[in-house]
Amino acid sequence: MQKNKKIFVALVFLLLSFELANATTIFARQYNTNCNTCHIGVPPTLNSTGEDFLRNGMRFSQNDKTTLQRFLSDEDKVLPIGFFLGVVNKNATVTAQTPKGKMTQENEATNPTLTLISAGSINENFSAFVGARFAYAQPNPNIEQKELRRLREKVYIQYNQGPTHVTRAGILLPYPDASENSGLSDNPDLYISPVDRANLKPLYGAEYSYMTKNGFTLLVAAGVQGRANNERSVMGEINYDNDALNGSIIINNFTATKSESQMQNYTQSDIILGERLNIMTPLEVNLKYFYLNLTGVYEKNDKVLDGDYYGFESTLTVPIFETANIRFIYTDDNKDEQGYALKYSHIFYENFFFNANYVKIQTQTKEFDSLAFGLSLVY
Repeated sequence: MQKNKKIFVALVFLLLSFELANATTIFARQYNTNCNTCHIGVPPTLNSTGEDFLRNGMRFSQNDKTTLQRFLSDEDKVLPIGFFLGVVNKNATVTAQTPKGKMTQENEATNPTLTLISAGSINENFSAFVGARFAYAQPNPNIEQKELRRLREKVYIQYNQGPTHVTRAGILLPYPDASENSGLSDNPDLYISPVDRANLKPLYGAEYSYMTKNGFTLLVAAGVQGRANNERSVMGEINYDNDALNGSIIINNFTATKSESQMQNYTQSDIILGERLNIMTPLEVNLKYFYLNLTGVYEKNDKVLDGDYYGFESTLTVPIFETANIRFIYTDDNKDEQGYALKYSHIFYENFFFNANYVKIQTQTKEFDSLAFGLSLVY
């Protein structure tokens, strides 16, 4: 691990010396712009322009003729398909306290990955988004045989009645952008971060949001949470957004549709705790040269023997030039579990996306270190 950490540092400084160039994804090609128009440095975290673009149905204004419209017409055609095709190498070390003393286990895996995206407006009211991420990887550390796994998907149809009323239906992620991709969520069998505890899994259902003139957005969503777990979810959110501050209060009530005997067979990575209530309070502050996100999570669950859960996750995102950023993540909770992550992302030479992620986790019984590198071809 020490050798890999030195390689990580060397690669970061090497990549910082590269000549930076504009990224060419779907919307960058459509509007002849670069990724930092809508993102904080690089995808996926959105800035205020990107959030407005997404809410407007992948348009900068209601009058835009965007990707799918051009593709379906005789105008200049822009194929509404983008992808990230790459490979991720991950080294992990787990030190666990056992009755026989401390035991250390090391693991290394190299997995090809593919992310596919197609999105854009269909007409002045309707738009569509289709995205999915795949990996050719082991289903769990105890099985050596790899298989093609679908890690996450987002597929929905959106209807806009101006920028005020927005309705979406399909496979949704109706959560603040700052709450996703924390950098700690790829180790679910060892640690559940506070935002993971809020169960940010895809929602198979619908959402409606109303934006007021003074910066408030009210959202309600309902459906089935997660592809395998089949929990009913009813969610409400109040969000306030201006140029320097974005804050939300999210209340999510879960009702289990499986019996307690079935849920006893779930692993920790399923993050199933039966009927429960989650409250999440993401707060993002734009401090001009960097972005600070603080997310508090509270869970009330009468069926959990060790009481209610409290935790928070803090993220500092620092954009570098126009096509890179560094993220520092720290988490803590009332279970005496801490997580740390340092994540570096960089789009360079127009079509290459580099990602490096170092994670350290400490629980009551385990210590976990991992270092992952990813390199993708971007179109």
